[in-house]
Amino acid sequence: MISIVVPTLNERANVANLIGRLLSACGRAGLEIEIIIVDDLSPAGTAEAARAALPAGKGAVLSRNGPKGLAPAAVFGLEAARGDIVGIMDSDLSHPPESVPDMVRAIESGAEIAVGSRYVPGGGTEGWPLKRRAASKLACMLARPLTTVRDATSGFIFM
Repeated sequence: MISIVVPTLNERANVANLIGRLLSACGRAGLEIEIIIVDDLSPAGTAEAARAALPAGKGAVLSRNGPKGLAPAAVFGLEAARGDIVGIMDSDLSHPPESVPDMVRAIESGAEIAVGSRYVPGGGTEGWPLKRRAASKLACMLARPLTTVRDATSGFIFM
C-alpha cells in the first residue's frame, strides 16, 4: 500500500479535487493507496470538505491541535501512515496528483527517494512572485553541499 500524506490549512476549495484526482490517477495505475489529510484546524472547513470527499476505507482526515506548520503536520501524518511507500504532497494542487504513480514506480524500481522538482523539464514555478522564486533557488543552492537532491526544498516526495 502507498500512503499519501497531505498537510492542509484553508484548502477547502482544493481538497475534494485533489482527492478525486489522486484516486483516479492511482486507480488507473492499479495502486492501492490511503490518503491521509492532516488539517491544522482550518477555520475554512477544510477537514469537513475532505471527510465528505474521501471514500470510506481510502484514508483518514486528521485534525491537529499541536504546533502549526507544514513540517509538524507532515510528521504527524507520516506517523499515522501504514504504507510500505509513503509520500508527502501539498494540498493546493501545485503538485500534480497524476505524477504520483511515476514517483511510486521509481521507488518500486529501487530509488530511495523520488522528488517532484520544479527545476526539471515539466516542472515549474508558474505564478510565483520573483521573491519566492529567488528564495527557493537560494535555499536549493545552500543545500547542495548536504545532499545530491537538486530540489531540496520540494514538498513533493515519496520514499
